Amino acid sequence: MDVLSEILDKVELTSSYWYRTSFAGDWGISLPQEENLARFHIVTHGEFWYEVPKLKLKALAEQGDILIFFKGMEHTMASAPKIKAEPAVEFRAKANLTEAQVLEYGDQSKLKANVVCGHFCFNGGPDHPFLNSLPNVVHIKSADNSHSPWLAMLLSIIEQEAKSGLPGSNTLVRKLVMVPTY
Repeated sequence: MDVLSEILDKVELTSSYWYRTSFAGDWGISLPQEENLARFHIVTHGEFWYEVPKLKLKALAEQGDILIFFKGMEHTMASAPKIKAEPAVEFRAKANLTEAQVLEYGDQSKLKANVVCGHFCFNGGPDHPFLNSLPNVVHIKSADNSHSPWLAMLLSIIEQEAKSGLPGSNTLVRKLVMVPTY
């Protein structure tokens, strides 16, 4: 067995799928730092800008991209680079959470992005050696996935399951987002 496989076998991960988002119009959300987790965002439609103030990093995330913010890095997501981001609590208060667990923000006729959001927790806390060895932010561009057709298929399945709202879909999405870690 290779070293990475051995490490991944020993690191216990749990995942949580929050919801599928539907961001429309002008929007911006700021997510605070939470060290004991790694947040992820899978862009299933459209695009948005993200920024990590601590790293002075700002970039565009497009359909098919995967973002992972290790160590719960504080970051913002917005429809355009100069849009002011609201704290997550205030943003969510203005949004509508549908019965199918879709967080809708803004006039849905002006859709900008759909994103599947959640996080991974690493058992062992924020000082876990494996977590400390990872970069703060990983941005996997959809163009970089051309050599991994299985990843594109997996993202499509995650999106369809997240959209379905069927009984058990939240649990299935939570399990599916763990597949790339195996």
